[in-house]
Amino acid sequence: MASKAMDVADACPTEDFIAALLEYLVEPKLHGESSAKGDISQIAQESIAKQVHAVVLLYNYYHRKQYPQLEFLCFESFCKLAVVIKPALMAHIRLFQRSNDTESQPFPLLEESIMEACSISMSLDASEDDLNIDGWPISKVAVFLVDSRKENCFLQFGSITEGVWSVIEKDVDVSNNSLEVPVDSDHVNKKKRIIKKPLKGKSSSKEGHFQQFAFSAVKEATGIDQSNLVVLESHVTYSTSTEKTAVYFYIMQLTKADNSIALQIPIKNTIDSLQGPLALKSSSWWTHTSVVEYFLLLPYAEVLSDWLLREGLSDGVQVQRVGLETINISSSDWSERPCEAEVSERYHNHVNDSAAELLSSETITQSLKHNDNNGCLGSEMNFIKAESQ
Repeated sequence: MASKAMDVADACPTEDFIAALLEYLVEPKLHGESSAKGDISQIAQESIAKQVHAVVLLYNYYHRKQYPQLEFLCFESFCKLAVVIKPALMAHIRLFQRSNDTESQPFPLLEESIMEACSISMSLDASEDDLNIDGWPISKVAVFLVDSRKENCFLQFGSITEGVWSVIEKDVDVSNNSLEVPVDSDHVNKKKRIIKKPLKGKSSSKEGHFQQFAFSAVKEATGIDQSNLVVLESHVTYSTSTEKTAVYFYIMQLTKADNSIALQIPIKNTIDSLQGPLALKSSSWWTHTSVVEYFLLLPYAEVLSDWLLREGLSDGVQVQRVGLETINISSSDWSERPCEAEVSERYHNHVNDSAAELLSSETITQSLKHNDNNGCLGSEMNFIKAESQ
């Protein structure tokens, strides 16, 4: 049974949490990528968008999962708050640009990334304890690689999100029909939101394809051949990179000692880094914790914790459960959404109003107070997509 949710009195307020994460994940990109003319390259825009994507996901899903009482920030509300905290982001968000020809232009990468992260967070639904991933296609494989003694692991730093550790991951080409297979509901442990058993029957051959794909991912990342690897376990869990998709997750072991491979990160330290709140108050301000620096491992946290206990790698010390079962999620209203016409009118008003009015503290406060606890996202995204066509 899940433990109680963290005390809301200890929760980092929304504004402080977003500020702490923007400072850690986004500020270095804003400071380092701008040119003397203020122009920003396509690569830099993509990098900034990827970092902000992580901030949205960390708040709307993981932080709210620990503190369900916090409001969901839809696209519009997040944008308003983000540009107040980091005004340099305004240049990347069309919502605040007054040019008459903006409606004919494609949405900036940052806007698309924010909308995508909001959509992913909504589909994962931090307010619910059970997530039904039945039918979700597998979009990538992930590998947690450990050494021959099961003491250290191989993690990559900054390969997906700068400033964040990750396991080996590789996207699956969904155009390859031999790999595109939906999650089988017969093997879903919905309480834990993972598939504890490999896919069987007709899917067994496709599981083999995924395994070969995982071996190739390890080869690309480390140079280690399949002949020097053994699969200890395989699971399927949710993905945080693409909406309503799943990940085939493998725990693999290097069968021989190889000092040339940098498997020097203690496994138990990694597990410990996935526990606790995402932000803590230090003196008069809030700062991120190690959970943020390892958050890309959170979909696999419970699997890893269980494996650690089964393998007896905890030296007799009870390992605190991590991941989804550490939090008790209370219900919240997600069903009420404003009509599309209302969202359309509100969106046009924001585009046409002055930036100063949009970014006033009063406007931000009102937007956050009347945010529907996330309800505006669905209709708002549909309207925005329609406008862009």
